[in-house]
Amino acid sequence: MSLTDLKTYYVTGLHALRSACEQGAESAGMLAGRARDADLKQIVSDYQSTAARHQERIVGFMDELDVRPNGFKDRVMEGIGKGTDEMLKAGDRSMIDLGVVSGSATGVQYFSNAFASQMPTCSALGLEGQGEQWQAMAREWQDIEKRLGEVAGNVVAAAARDDGKAA
Repeated sequence: MSLTDLKTYYVTGLHALRSACEQGAESAGMLAGRARDADLKQIVSDYQSTAARHQERIVGFMDELDVRPNGFKDRVMEGIGKGTDEMLKAGDRSMIDLGVVSGSATGVQYFSNAFASQMPTCSALGLEGQGEQWQAMAREWQDIEKRLGEVAGNVVAAAARDDGKAA
């Protein structure tokens, strides 16, 4: 593979991850509005603002490469969103937070892994500054993932004891 091909591959990834951030921020806004647990609501709100900031940073990476965002739609995040919608529809109100945790965790894992994997490509393209920023952004997602894991036990316990009546 030539460096030109690698750069094309990287730029395609920028389009995908920019779209994923846009979709993730939109979905997180909806999920935060549906969450019942206050800690979960805060984590998902942080997810939303993190995705929005990261979208802006990715557009900045594109600007550095003289590339403009296009209409590309990330199909991975689209699938996560559709799966989360199905989880939310499948359960009653007492199960909403379980769906919020599960859907959010899947999105967070996607961002964490996708962002962490950018460093080698950036290094090969001489974009070490972008690579370092990708690593920092991946750490932000890892922090959110840890927080989600900590609240998940409380959410499961609440769902197990909820009698299904609106809180």
